[in-house]
Amino acid sequence: MKKYFIIYRHLVYLSFSSLLAYRINFFNGIFASILWSSFGLLSTFLLTSRSPQVFGWTRNELLVLASVYNIFFGLFYLFFSRNFAELTRIIHFGQLDGYLLRPIDSQFSLTCWYQGLYQIARIIIGTIFLVYILSLMHIHITVLHVLSFVLFLIFGIIILYSVWFMVLTTTIWFTNLSNLVDFMYSVNLVTKYPQEMYKGFSQYLFIAIFPLTLAIVIPVKQLIEKIILGDIASLMITAILLFIVSRKFWQYALRFYTSASG
Repeated sequence: MKKYFIIYRHLVYLSFSSLLAYRINFFNGIFASILWSSFGLLSTFLLTSRSPQVFGWTRNELLVLASVYNIFFGLFYLFFSRNFAELTRIIHFGQLDGYLLRPIDSQFSLTCWYQGLYQIARIIIGTIFLVYILSLMHIHITVLHVLSFVLFLIFGIIILYSVWFMVLTTTIWFTNLSNLVDFMYSVNLVTKYPQEMYKGFSQYLFIAIFPLTLAIVIPVKQLIEKIILGDIASLMITAILLFIVSRKFWQYALRFYTSASG
């Protein structure tokens, strides 16, 4: 693990150096992050403008959900988003060989190489607004709250990472499905809403996206003090199982990789 921490530290340094070399891209990324985070909060305001409650959630609770959504996906896009976009291109053009020959784990090399540092702006905006809303709700935040919230966010990101990795791994068989990344960006949107919104026929859809809704809703419930022990167990067990399955699925899929010559 120490070797990988050292490697990752150098990768972060390279990403920072790239930002200094291409500053316009950095400022454009910050501007886009601010727009996306603001749009998410604005949409929640509009959704609750005529109703004090939606799906059993109050306006302030939904604003907490929107703020955590910004923090959560700011972190995910910061660490993994660009890597997944590159993964489909690498597999499609048969460039995976070079990654498999590196003296480090291929999964680490493919999913942790780049960092979108401009996403820090989205994380900061989400955090500031989250603190503001929690103060309006008169919720006293302790160190234990913060630590458990961070822990649940980490497990949530593991769930999202695992789902993304498993879906994009299928491009080893279906190399032309490079638009899977765009599809996954659309799937991410389901985590903006509480699971209570899925009624009737959409309950079947909820079963399919259940792991993703856990990723954000559980940290939110912890903040607004509505969490139960079953929620915590579901989040942690799902995260661990999905990560193990995604790891095994990647190793299995590599048996079928034939490179550009195939």
